Order: sequence, then structure tokens, then C-alpha cells
Amino acid sequence: MGLPRYPSILDYVAPPRPQGIAFYQRVAGLVHFDEPRELNGALPPPSSGLYAILVQDESCSPRKFRVLYFGQARNASARVGSSHERYGDWARAGNGAWNLFVAFHWMPGSTEQQRCAVEDELIAYYDPVCNKTLNRSNPLLAALYGMPAPPKRFGF
Repeated sequence: MGLPRYPSILDYVAPPRPQGIAFYQRVAGLVHFDEPRELNGALPPPSSGLYAILVQDESCSPRKFRVLYFGQARNASARVGSSHERYGDWARAGNGAWNLFVAFHWMPGSTEQQRCAVEDELIAYYDPVCNKTLNRSNPLLAALYGMPAPPKRFGF
């Protein structure tokens, strides 16, 4: 018989909020992004990585966010925002720009090919409405999904 247990202040503390959001990828399992934040006003650092444009959706589980778009950037601060070529699509799909959230998966020192490989996998698995076509920048993934090889790029 032990000592009686008395309530502690810790019994009344709310459970911690989830830290970040994860997306499943066929090849490598889960890809962990940071906690979603409102897109308007988000000031990402000039770092490389992936980003997910999200909208709140009560039908999604376990986190109440639905992905609208996956992208990759060498410099997120220059890429993520209202100047993005798909920003209008995001705002329409989210029923207004004020409903948009963004989460980041930082990949400092990564190459474009490495970022595109993860991005392609996420797009193929989730089929986000604003990623109209699979980014076929990775020839190995294109072959895996039976797609033609990506077109040759010409630098200017």
C-alpha cells in the first residue's frame, strides 16, 4: 500500500500542441514539416527546402489541414508568397488568401535534384489540387511511375 496520490498542477495543464505536420512518402516514409503558420505574414529564411501550402479542413486526420500545393525552393524567402505564379490558384482553392497556411521541411545544403525527388514523391502520393501535373524533374521517379523522361532544360 503506497501513499495516496494528490492532484498536481500538472494534471490540469493542457496537453502540448502538436509540433509540426508530417506527410507520408512511399520511398522514405514520413517527411516532417514544421508547424503550419498563416501564409500571409510568414517570413521564411533564405534557406533551401520544401514547402506545403495548406488549408484547414475538418475532414482531414490527424491534423486538420489539407495540402493544396507542394513546392521546392533553393531560397524559400524568395519563392513562398504572393509573388508565386500559383498564388492565385492557392487563394481560389482555399476560398481566399487569408485561409492559406504554409509549412516547411528544411533541407539546407541540398541540391535541386534531391529536393525535387522528395517533392515528386509527395505530389504523386497526395495529388494536391494546385500541383496540376507531376513535377517530372527526377528521371528515376518518372521511370518508376511510367512517365516519359523530363524534357531537357536549356540554360540561358
